[in-house]
Formats: sequence, C-alpha cells, structure tokens
Amino acid sequence: MTEISVVVPTYNRLETLAHVVPTLLAQNLDSAAYEVLVCDSNSSDGTAEYLAQVSERHPTVRHLPGTYSGRAAARNAGIAAARGEIVLFNDADILASNDLLSTHLRRHRENERQQKREIDDVAGHDRLQGDAGQWPRRRLVPETMLRHCAF
Repeated sequence: MTEISVVVPTYNRLETLAHVVPTLLAQNLDSAAYEVLVCDSNSSDGTAEYLAQVSERHPTVRHLPGTYSGRAAARNAGIAAARGEIVLFNDADILASNDLLSTHLRRHRENERQQKREIDDVAGHDRLQGDAGQWPRRRLVPETMLRHCAF
C-alpha cells in the first residue's frame, strides 16, 4: 500500500534530478510504501528518457509530463495523481537523506495519535455535557488543536 507520494516538480533540471531521484529510491522505507512522482514541464534536456530508464527498474517512479505553468501547477498535478495518503514535496535539487520518508511517516503517525487523544479528550468533555454519542468518531478538528510537524 502506498502511504507517501513524493512529488518533484521539474523543468530542464536533469543534471540535478539525476542525483535527487537515487536518494529518494535509497530510502530505509519499504519501496511499496511510497512512490515518486516527477511532474515534468515538458523538459527538453533528456528528463523523459532518464525517467523512462529509472521507471523500468523502479516502477514506483512515475513521470508526469505536462504543460505546467510553474512549480505550483506541477505540484497540483502531482497531488491529483498521488496514490499515497500523505503527499511530500521535494524539489529537483534537494537530496533526500535515507530516512526522510520513514521519519516523515513516523511524525505523521505520532501527530495523528496525538490528535486522536485530543479529539477523545474533547469528546469526553462533551459527553459530560450530555452530548454523548452525538459526534461522529472522526470529525474536523478546530485549527487550534492541530500540530504541524517541523522538519
């Protein structure tokens, strides 16, 4: 099951992308747990050919060529194509440490457990107010209760 989708927008950055993709493939996380989506704004530097070779050996690498009007549009295309529950953005010139994805996933899980405890605490308080069973088990959490991971 794909848990994390790594979205990498690029345009004519083959020189650096050829160093970045291997770092994303050398993660200490099972390769079935993540995918790498390279959102390519129709590069003319051999990016498509490079990614075709990589994806033959690593089917979790997907090349998403398109006429993206910038990095934001490329990222949005990556989000739309992502199979993972979590989307992580990386740039075509950022080398990933081998524990990037496992650490990111662990932090998300810790954050989810903390949010669940906070929701349960709030739900417990509300039950004391006589609203037992009124709220669904999973619901939107007030923004003030959310904690964001800082890496």
